Amino acid sequence: MLEFANVGEGDTLYDLGSGDGRIIIMAAKEFGAKAVGIEADPIRSMWSKLIIRHHKLKDQVQVSRGNFFNFDIGEASIVTLYLGVGVNNKLREKFAKELKPGSRIVSHHFILKDWTPTESDEKTDLYLYLI
Repeated sequence: MLEFANVGEGDTLYDLGSGDGRIIIMAAKEFGAKAVGIEADPIRSMWSKLIIRHHKLKDQVQVSRGNFFNFDIGEASIVTLYLGVGVNNKLREKFAKELKPGSRIVSHHFILKDWTPTESDEKTDLYLYLI
């Protein structure tokens, strides 16, 4: 997902439903991006914070616990998703309202209904959208 979205040092990546934090940690360690995870599950959120601390990435990576619909994601230059179709479709309005032109959204497996991906890869099941 990170290679597909062309993540780089100047990017701020938001991972919605960040789980154990592997995407945000990799975005920082391997691509040099600033990364923010938003995770509702308290155990996964806590685990992510421990791993971030272990890798000494506290200045570059953060995790917030809660519902991502309640967070402003306007700083994101890239948003990563591995959510269901229903949630993705509800996010379309949030993306259109909060993301700046040129921001990239990469979704694994699930499309954004009625939006045409800028790029897609059937082999990896990834869809890239440009705001």
